[in-house]
Amino acid sequence: MVDNPQPRSENLPLDNLIQGDELLFARQPIFDDDKNFYAFELLYRDKDPSHALIEDPDKATTSLIGNYCGNITQQTKKSGSKIFINLTRNLLLSDNFFPMEPNNIVIEILEDILVDEQLVKRIINLRTEGYQFALDDYEFSSKFDCLLPLMDYIKVELLPFSEEDLTKRMAEFESLQLSQLKKRPTLLAEKVESQASYDLCKRLGFDLFQGYFLEKPMPIYGRKI
Repeated sequence: MVDNPQPRSENLPLDNLIQGDELLFARQPIFDDDKNFYAFELLYRDKDPSHALIEDPDKATTSLIGNYCGNITQQTKKSGSKIFINLTRNLLLSDNFFPMEPNNIVIEILEDILVDEQLVKRIINLRTEGYQFALDDYEFSSKFDCLLPLMDYIKVELLPFSEEDLTKRMAEFESLQLSQLKKRPTLLAEKVESQASYDLCKRLGFDLFQGYFLEKPMPIYGRKI
């Protein structure tokens, strides 16, 4: 395995924290195929900076958004950075929405979401406002075929697939793109944990990469407003 690239998220070590700082959230960088920074995914954190214990997904997501938008922190935010964030169905369909510029937001559609006409119409409406969408943890299921033309990004988690299976699924997906999709979504490999996984995904045509091999999620501390 080659050395990991240097962290690009400009997080401060814990011994530089100011008394009274709280754990706000975590963020994990997403990189392009040259290992250049592309975007951040925001991750909910409560007390444990390494893991998220989520009992109420709606509450966790609203807390994450509030902590991101309303905080004072020493950790810098890259100006104009694109932000990936999971949204539950309830929040996606609600009238309340992000206090951030739409063109900086990529809304991740969770793998367990109910796909119906109401959801499709909502995604179409939000796209007209400038929001982009990603299908999270895509497992090449026909359940999401109606959403694929509306997605700007397809995120594929590597862990459930063997190399042989992933290669086969990607070949089938390329055929689907040619026959049904007018625009090719950007393909993002997540849970990239090794040089071998990174090399495989590059060979299979993935555009973006996220995982421990590149950089682990980093906790962000500060003060809530």
